[in-house]
Amino acid sequence: MLRKKKWIIGISIGLCLALALLVSLFQTRKGPLPDLTAVSRISYSRFLDPGTLHDIAPTYWPSLWDSLLPASYGPVPPNKSSDKFVVTLKDNSIITIHLYFLYEEPCAFGIGSCYFRGGSHRKLNEVIRATVPPYQEQTWVPVYSKP
Repeated sequence: MLRKKKWIIGISIGLCLALALLVSLFQTRKGPLPDLTAVSRISYSRFLDPGTLHDIAPTYWPSLWDSLLPASYGPVPPNKSSDKFVVTLKDNSIITIHLYFLYEEPCAFGIGSCYFRGGSHRKLNEVIRATVPPYQEQTWVPVYSKP
């Protein structure tokens, strides 16, 4: 009888862990970012020019989201936010995605008081260079790459 109870407890724990893993994988792929069908505008602001917002063309939105995902909760970054994306939803609410300068993969970003790690600095740089006119022709090392 005792063996049966241990066996049932072991299977129950295993199933719970498997379910938690599946839920975690689903949540990290979707991540903290809103569904693109709910977005009406995405703008980019560089820390050197905080008053200027550069609109990101809707054709680049999937690439932008791919550069930040999959994402999971992360520790508070050791430095201040540098650049940001301002996301306007169709219901006129605004979400600000703060980007953090780290010399390592994956990207670090914050939304509200939550911090996330995920995606790729290289992909994020490609999106920024392709979509933000002042940075398309520059040859300097992007802020999100190792020096």
